Amino acid sequence: MMLVRRDADDIREIRPRAALGALIVVCTMLVLVVRLYQLQILRGDVYVVQSIANFRKSLFVPADRGVIKDSKGRTLVDNRPSFDVFLTPAFCKGKERDEVIEKLQDYLHLGQDDVERIKSDYQKSWFS
Repeated sequence: MMLVRRDADDIREIRPRAALGALIVVCTMLVLVVRLYQLQILRGDVYVVQSIANFRKSLFVPADRGVIKDSKGRTLVDNRPSFDVFLTPAFCKGKERDEVIEKLQDYLHLGQDDVERIKSDYQKSWFS
């Protein structure tokens, strides 16, 4: 009889602490849900714009190495600007790919052989 009463007393002592712990967990979850709502729903457009701006970034890096010459004064290495164009298959599919390649042909003055090579390389990179 005494054992049952002691267990009931222990439960009465633990119950307020458990309620306080549950309240803290619920409040924390509520704060997180409100913050997620604020970030995703209310300010989501701002973060989409920032994400797109961070995705593509042009960066100018000056080549301050200078000209490298051999012992007779002949130029071995010279600084020349180099421009690279990348076409990522994940972001350019189907008809969009053909339109982009067509625009690149105009901008970069590519021949038909170059266009065919780009298309075949594009297919290889996508399916390999």
